Amino acid sequence: MMSTSKRLASGLILLAAAGTAGLAGCQTTVGGQTLPSGYYLRDDVQYFPSGPEFLLYNTERAYQQRQEQQDLGDDADVQP
Repeated sequence: MMSTSKRLASGLILLAAAGTAGLAGCQTTVGGQTLPSGYYLRDDVQYFPSGPEFLLYNTERAYQQRQEQQDLGDDADVQP
């Protein structure tokens, strides 16, 4: 039979393991994503509208404005 101290130590280890598992939550992997809990299906869906397909849109527009100003000969108003 186990002595009282070994039984108490085993019980404390089991209690600590159960407490750690309960506080850590659960994770699941679906489709390559690690999802934090089983409630991910109830989460609000966020929609981010797509931006311009050309990612350097502002840069291209600035180059075009600069070119137009140079074509007009209005270099005095252009800031570097």
